[in-house]
Amino acid sequence: MLFDASISEFGNKGKIHFNIIKTIQYRKSPSKELKILGFIVPSTSKIIFEKLLFGKEDFTQKKIKKYEEIFQNEVIQKSLSNIFNQIKIDNFFNKFKY
Repeated sequence: MLFDASISEFGNKGKIHFNIIKTIQYRKSPSKELKILGFIVPSTSKIIFEKLLFGKEDFTQKKIKKYEEIFQNEVIQKSLSNIFNQIKIDNFFNKFKY
């Protein structure tokens, strides 16, 4: 997994733009690359996905919001430190295998 981030706004309502790139391995199919582009609002512990690409599929805004909610509820759980919880992150990425 590659996680790249940069601070785009400072202060109380600062934002951190990020890119996540993860290769999803399948047992009997070729692997696909998952790309998530978005930003983090540290003051509210909120993650916002702007774009989600999986292989050649560019997800719709409706699907992006669905995965954003899953990420917020199952990974972040009101604490940004959960981004570094390997089990929670892996469980989230496993949703793309099916």
